[in-house]
Amino acid sequence: RKSAGTLPGHPVESSGLIIHAPQEADPRLAYKVELHANMLEHWTMIVDANDGTVVSQHNHICMAAVQGSGTDVGGAQQPIDLWQHNDGFFYMTDTTQPMYDQTSNPPLLQNSRGVIKITDANNQKPDGANVSFNDVRSNSSTSGFSAEAVSASRNLASVYNYYRERFKRNAIDGQGGSILGVVNVQMNNAFWNGKYIALGNGDTWAHSLDFNAHEMTHGVITSTSNLV
Repeated sequence: RKSAGTLPGHPVESSGLIIHAPQEADPRLAYKVELHANMLEHWTMIVDANDGTVVSQHNHICMAAVQGSGTDVGGAQQPIDLWQHNDGFFYMTDTTQPMYDQTSNPPLLQNSRGVIKITDANNQKPDGANVSFNDVRSNSSTSGFSAEAVSASRNLASVYNYYRERFKRNAIDGQGGSILGVVNVQMNNAFWNGKYIALGNGDTWAHSLDFNAHEMTHGVITSTSNLV
């Protein structure tokens, strides 16, 4: 079983033998374990009594949107909307917009609906065979974020709200779909590729509201008239 922490105010561990009988599986003899591993982990775990496998687990520590801050490409300190996760990190995933689906489960993009998420290409070329993106995150809400990510987060939120308020359009797809921005792509340009907005690091592409708006508008066109 997982080791329990000994922080003040955090009980070490308790367990009891139960019959675990979820609707989708056969009943089994199991231990129900309550433990605090650290300040960000309060677990209820169901452990099979025969082979010790973890049948289910749930962390009771709340996860929520928080406002942090960071320095943008222009050197200005900006407020940024972040997601505080129970792994101890603050992710540049904005869940504060009206399009956010409260039933989703950030910070992973595939588990999130209606977020504005910023990822980092880490200076990879856009035409590479195996381009991958990393989450923009920090263990502090007020430091550790790249200037490009701070600028992109602010600008994409501004463009989203412009379309919502001026044209009553809910996100790029008009249905509240998540908006993904990728910063630090190795190029002196920006583009919309049908799924995300890529912002190059050859100039201040992430910092320009005009560039962000231009690329998001390509996405809106793709979702409406689909002009080439």
